[in-house]
Amino acid sequence: MTITRLARRSRVALAGLAAGLAVLTVTAPAAQADPGPKPAALPDFLLSGTGEGTLDILGAGWKGHKVRFAIEAKGFATESQGTFRVQHWYPDGKVFADFQGKIDCLNVGGDVAVVTGVIEKVSASPAEIEIPTGKRVGFTVDDEGKRDRLGWSWAVLGFEQEVPICMGTAPILPLSKGGYTVRD
Repeated sequence: MTITRLARRSRVALAGLAAGLAVLTVTAPAAQADPGPKPAALPDFLLSGTGEGTLDILGAGWKGHKVRFAIEAKGFATESQGTFRVQHWYPDGKVFADFQGKIDCLNVGGDVAVVTGVIEKVSASPAEIEIPTGKRVGFTVDDEGKRDRLGWSWAVLGFEQEVPICMGTAPILPLSKGGYTVRD
């Protein structure tokens, strides 16, 4: 056999081999892609309860003012839902403020929960303070058993500034009645 014939046969054989591999590649079932590990389920955080206290800690101008914070929230971060209601009375028992809204974020770490929500309804507001609907407020709860503490954003920022989602303030108010359950 001459070298030219051998080269031609080799080329034909290689072309046939390549065509066969192409057919196998096209007709062979595709390899299953490994989906990897399943994502972990999102946490199901919980903040539930009602707490009351007096605002004496804020100074003489607030001495004897009573407040109540009712918060029911569950979920994880911005996938949370629930409600809040804030009630505030003058020392003589007259209503100072009463408003409520829907939760838009809940984050929990140990016994501390930070929750934000948007005010939807204002039933009572003092003449000197406008409590705006549509404004986000934040709460922080420290579940210390029988000595829970609570913080709220407008104690620091007032209602003028929007609270960023999932942000709260230090829990400065020791509760005198009620309490919260925080679960992470």
